[in-house]
Amino acid sequence: MKVVINSLFHSPRLSYLTQWLEYRWTVLVEINTKYEKGDVVISYGSQDSSNNSLSIPSAGLLEHGNIVRQSHKSIEREGLNVLFAVDKSGYDLIFDFFSMAFYLLTRYEEYTCNSRDEHYRWKSDQSIAVKYKFIELPLIDLWLNKIEAFIESRFGVRFHSNSNFAVIPTIDIDLPYAYRYRQWKNFAALLRDLLNMNWVKIKGRLNYLSKGIDPFDRYDYLIENLSQNKNVIFFFLCRYQKPYDENHLVGKSLFSDLVERIVAKNKIGIHPSYSSGEHPELISEEVNSLTNYSNQKIELSRQHFLRLSLPDTYSNLIASGIKEDHSMMYPDQLGFRASTCHPFYWYDLQNETTTNLLIHSPCIMDVTLKDYYKLSPEEAIIEIDKLRSAILQVHGRFEFIWHNSSFSDIHGWTGWQKVFEYLLSD
Repeated sequence: MKVVINSLFHSPRLSYLTQWLEYRWTVLVEINTKYEKGDVVISYGSQDSSNNSLSIPSAGLLEHGNIVRQSHKSIEREGLNVLFAVDKSGYDLIFDFFSMAFYLLTRYEEYTCNSRDEHYRWKSDQSIAVKYKFIELPLIDLWLNKIEAFIESRFGVRFHSNSNFAVIPTIDIDLPYAYRYRQWKNFAALLRDLLNMNWVKIKGRLNYLSKGIDPFDRYDYLIENLSQNKNVIFFFLCRYQKPYDENHLVGKSLFSDLVERIVAKNKIGIHPSYSSGEHPELISEEVNSLTNYSNQKIELSRQHFLRLSLPDTYSNLIASGIKEDHSMMYPDQLGFRASTCHPFYWYDLQNETTTNLLIHSPCIMDVTLKDYYKLSPEEAIIEIDKLRSAILQVHGRFEFIWHNSSFSDIHGWTGWQKVFEYLLSD
């Protein structure tokens, strides 16, 4: 059995969608080939009067190779948002699902609006998903579920998904330790805290100075609690360059020992520095540095500060040998930046080509919950349940971002350990 898409046109964009469907459905998907009994036929841009196919209208986005700002609105059907609605009758769908999926997966809208924040990140409030309030839904996956149900009812065919629900814990190590190798700064900071009567920080610094207890050193706890999950990834920042890249232990044996300890039982990746946004040649340097520390080939990445600027960031990662990136999230929004909780390959709109860079989409970050949303640990758990429920519906990947520093009472994280442990539960 295969899926045949009958289309009046052929384009790199349509080819990308067929490859995406192959990845999701684990069946052969072809364009305008001969079909046989038992095959699933999708008529794209034309109607099949014999009722032997699923008919989807074309809104035109996949036919052309230009990048222009799209003027469209969202409407609601069957409780879900719809983009690229087409004012034509006689189709099984009232909207161009292929154009909608392509638009959201490729982050097309991020190429057509140049407004950036102070860190040169695309602003989430420009996103159509934020504007129409479906950012917390894996919209593409939910509509694909509906299409699969339609195909099953018409053709008697059920696709076997290539994935099941999975929890993916990812840990960013921006600053491995709070106090180690900072002896004179610790004493100076202690004097400052005494003057300000900041008793929480005073207690923390005294604990380190007297007992060697570092609040960022939660590696025993992390290794123990993550030991049963085979999907864990630790991302290491490998640069010391103020003001944003402050891993002062780069080049120190303490950092090398930590990397060796983590890599013994977990996957690791590079956390490309803030500085690499302006100086992409640094990515290869940092990858080589982590390779030397770990004795492993480094092919996974997540941008520090989630500094993602298309297409440059992804092009630079590919040039540095990265195969999979985990940066597809807004720092200030929970949910699904690309409207999916399944991995997908990046389509380079600038060059109109499908790449081999696999994109992963975290939907939760500790800092987003606490600092942007201003939630308590109890309120955070309620938000986590909403996102987990949506992902369970589509058998997706529940990927979240946590930091080794996000357990420290001194730094405002009292009570958040229970949130981390709740995220780990199936």
